[in-house]
Amino acid sequence: WGRRNPLLASPSPICTSASDYGGSFCPKQRLIGGTLKGLDDDAGDRRLGPIRLTRLMGGGKREATSVGPYKEMCAIQMHFMQFALAFSPGEDYELIPSGNMPKSARLYFYSKDPRDVVKVNIFYTKADTLVVFLGNTRLDSVGRMVNISDAAGAYVQDPQARRLHLVMRGNSQSSAYTIRTLPLVQLTMTLAVEVNEFYSDRLVEHMSLLLGIDPDTIKVVEVHAGSTVIVVQIRDSKPVPADDTLATEQVVRLQNVAREVVTKFKERKFSVGYDVLDLQVKPPTLGDSDVVEGIPTGSVEQDPQETKNMVPAIVGGLFGSLAFVGLLLGGLFLYRRRRGSFNIETMGSERMVRRKLSHQDEPEGLAERECLPPQVREAFDEDDSEEVGVRGGSKAARLAQKTKIMLTPKTNQKVHIDGDVEAPSPKKEKKEKPLGKGKKVHLSSDGDLGMGGAAHREDDDSHFEL
Repeated sequence: WGRRNPLLASPSPICTSASDYGGSFCPKQRLIGGTLKGLDDDAGDRRLGPIRLTRLMGGGKREATSVGPYKEMCAIQMHFMQFALAFSPGEDYELIPSGNMPKSARLYFYSKDPRDVVKVNIFYTKADTLVVFLGNTRLDSVGRMVNISDAAGAYVQDPQARRLHLVMRGNSQSSAYTIRTLPLVQLTMTLAVEVNEFYSDRLVEHMSLLLGIDPDTIKVVEVHAGSTVIVVQIRDSKPVPADDTLATEQVVRLQNVAREVVTKFKERKFSVGYDVLDLQVKPPTLGDSDVVEGIPTGSVEQDPQETKNMVPAIVGGLFGSLAFVGLLLGGLFLYRRRRGSFNIETMGSERMVRRKLSHQDEPEGLAERECLPPQVREAFDEDDSEEVGVRGGSKAARLAQKTKIMLTPKTNQKVHIDGDVEAPSPKKEKKEKPLGKGKKVHLSSDGDLGMGGAAHREDDDSHFEL
């Protein structure tokens, strides 16, 4: 060690200079081996080393480097994210990688003696929340600066200095200290609301309902005035596991949450209690890259308003309009066809009897005379349809109004009009002559008008029965 890494040597009297070979002779120097191993998915695709390990002593610093299993000559070759380290017990060290520290890393301290202890602070390029495990046991931050006398695994994070301070002590149970970055979905949103009108509880409640997740996993960590930019973090409902497979599954779950956020915002369904003008989504990753499939690295762009959703409404409205026009035309056609129909309204009641002339059932030339109220009769006398008017019919009409009966062609039937009854069509027994306009009609009755009566024309035997 002294020859290959002279900076590992302790000052005199622990080590003495060996000028004959340009190194240090350290018969009393005790070093404990260690290893730094990256656990990310891209461990073989990116370079982490060389690792610089600086021993911090009271009067100065001594530095050593680790290049891994062998010296990497080419930047595009496969990398090995594993680096051998050497620690002198009782010392403070600073560990700085050449690249970014892995999201998940494991430090080994190969000693089972609890008296062997070192304190190391590790540099991180990002101030992410870190979680430390000793073996499979999750540890809590001590909340203060650690020192050499603390228990194994004592740690504290200094986000301003971007340092993790960790105590490693010999342990008979495990020599592995696992450090994981807490996986989070980070949303940066610009809201259309004044900062004094923004309430984080309202946003958290709406977001939890929208995404179907526990509101305790959502936290507003930053609020910036002006354009009201907020930063929201979403964590998994389960704690960070020590197991590598479970840790990967947790990251994948959160990535799916991030994809759902992106999808709802694109489809304009991201309702969080406030109008969101801009959205940036940063999902957790399993490596150094921030690129995750289906999640843009910058602002999420909303889909344009789709007009295809209006097509069914437009088509339906068009067909509805055509149907309405068709109904109008059909009604007009039926109205014109029913010009030969008329209503008989009795003066003694408001009942209406409707009778339609049948052009098929009546013998050709047969005239039908109805006893109508005067105002109705005059309207029909002006019509030039198939009915043949009788000029002297007003007396018969008055008689019909008083007796509430209807004159019909000779069919040996009496028709009463108190009910909504349609008068029967005349039987096709024989062809009779039409009355003709201007002919005189005589009415006579046998006793009570309600019991019967007759009307006949002077020049022939055509007559009606009452």
